[in-house]
Amino acid sequence: MSIDGRAMQQHWRWSKGYESVGRIERRDRVYQGLIMAGGTLERSVFHTCSFDRVTLSGGSLGGAELTDCSWSNGVMELTSFEGATLTGCRFTATRLLRAHFFDATVQDCAFRDLTLARSQWKGAVALRCVFERVCLDLAFLQGARFEHCTFVDCTFADARLEDVSFDACIGQPT
Repeated sequence: MSIDGRAMQQHWRWSKGYESVGRIERRDRVYQGLIMAGGTLERSVFHTCSFDRVTLSGGSLGGAELTDCSWSNGVMELTSFEGATLTGCRFTATRLLRAHFFDATVQDCAFRDLTLARSQWKGAVALRCVFERVCLDLAFLQGARFEHCTFVDCTFADARLEDVSFDACIGQPT
């Protein structure tokens, strides 16, 4: 299953205020092997969708609502989640290199066996999330807030941790 070019164009026109319809809203979809470069899915809605071996490079999910979605074995490089809301999502064996989570709300999510190297979390809030075997090396976490999160076998080499809040977390960096 893919997101066709026409739907993307209509969504873009809707997100810029040119049209009153066209927002991409998807439920219970499975996407396999999808490759997108530079596409905008800003303010889109995805519920209970599965993304397997998906590559999203330089794309934007800014302001999107992502609920109970799963990503596995994919690559998301320079992908923006700025202002997005992620609830109950699972990321497994996915490379989220230089992903931007500025001002995002990430709750009840799981990040396992992946890299978030050079990711940016300024102003983000993570609630009740699990990070297992996650590389956060060189991540920019300044001003982020992590509450009731669990960190297991994670690395934070040279990460920017100024003004980061780890409230009631287990295994946070020292």
